[in-house]
Amino acid sequence: MMKIAISSCLLGLPCRYDGKVVPVSSELQALFDDSHSEIIAFCPEFATFKSSPRLPIRLAALPEFAKEYRIEFHDGLSVPEQLEKECKMATKSILSFTPDMVILKDGSPVCGTTKVDVAGVWKEGQGLLAQLLYEAGFTTKNEENFSED
Repeated sequence: MMKIAISSCLLGLPCRYDGKVVPVSSELQALFDDSHSEIIAFCPEFATFKSSPRLPIRLAALPEFAKEYRIEFHDGLSVPEQLEKECKMATKSILSFTPDMVILKDGSPVCGTTKVDVAGVWKEGQGLLAQLLYEAGFTTKNEENFSED
């Protein structure tokens, strides 16, 4: 049995900032079916804001270390510190779950694994949770590259 930690939105849960529900991709569904997976889902953004839809957020800059991250609303106002706390709690939960694979939603300022919105520009980089997991020794995948070795 494979243990998978995954962004809640990739499971079709209604937690995205825009209120949209993204259906589970056939590729992810096949992974779950083939591996008889045990799954833990998380969404630090929804845990922080407790609503969907909500105002979109982005990174203010792309620092090297998680402790230097600053996430803001698109109007430049800082996001509550609770988001950082939720990311740290999600990291601890994932660490204690000891997953075989971590799959995050790419493009998110929290879960992005290869690209993120930095002050309105798409850049190569990681979101806060992805960076925290990287610093904890995890390799994260996203909805596009989870089957790559």
